[in-house]
Amino acid sequence: MGESGEWFELAFVIGEADLLPLPEGEERNRAVRLAMDSFYGEIIRPVLEAVAAAAGVPARTLWATLATNLKYAQDRLDEQELPSLLRNNFARDFAYLMKEMPGTVTGTGERNPFDVRFRYADSPYEPGKKVLIRATCCLAYKTDTEYGYCYNCPKLSQAERAEHYRKIRAKAHA
Repeated sequence: MGESGEWFELAFVIGEADLLPLPEGEERNRAVRLAMDSFYGEIIRPVLEAVAAAAGVPARTLWATLATNLKYAQDRLDEQELPSLLRNNFARDFAYLMKEMPGTVTGTGERNPFDVRFRYADSPYEPGKKVLIRATCCLAYKTDTEYGYCYNCPKLSQAERAEHYRKIRAKAHA
């Protein structure tokens, strides 16, 4: 958080894209995997490594933050009604990205930093729904805001999360 209270965010925005047709079958899978390896290894990796060095945090932490955002996107996509071919292609592509892509692409060793066992907790904001527990702490508790840990922080114990839940729900009814 900046001195004036504003939040800083790093985002990648595609301003313009040339969409190219993909081949069929296994050639499609190979082309998608090569594109993902190139994007994450040649574009995203140097940026995350530079940000990690400047922020004094391990690059793996930033990769885990990105993993959480990718999982959010996957969950939102799963809620959409899509033609089965498109749904199957997305599922296959996400499986490669989140489970199969070699960690050497991201510079994190052999293990894919997106290969996280995600958990969910009851949402205090929308009762009856679930909220994704982040793959790593966002470090908000280290700011000078006295914010503390987020409800969906993986560092919280079950008892601490239950206490957060109670406080959030109490505020909602106040």
